[in-house]
Amino acid sequence: MSGPVVGIGMRPGALPGDLAELVARLERAVGTPLRRFATLDRRVADVTAALRSCRPEAVVEGVAAEVLAAVEVPHPSAVVGAAVGTGSVAEAAALAVAAGTGRAKLLVPKLTGSGVTGAVAVAEEE
Repeated sequence: MSGPVVGIGMRPGALPGDLAELVARLERAVGTPLRRFATLDRRVADVTAALRSCRPEAVVEGVAAEVLAAVEVPHPSAVVGAAVGTGSVAEAAALAVAAGTGRAKLLVPKLTGSGVTGAVAVAEEE
């Protein structure tokens, strides 16, 4: 599956409405509906449940913290790194999944909402 990938970082207790609002902001920034999502592997169920109200068809891919930690991002966070073992979830997950076996670039760098962060990446053309 190709197209933009939305990386999502979500704190425990974040509300589905907060995630829906962030996804709407990201869609406005990109100018296209967003259907592919990625997050920290241990948060897939929570992100999927939170997306159910606004994106019931969403596919959420989980990425291990070790993989995310290896992805170079423009906005790492020491706080996130201490909490989950990687300095980025949203940007790193978007880049990792969009890249597949190639390379990716950010279309929308990290945006923050109430308890949620998001970023959008796409595969780079070879």
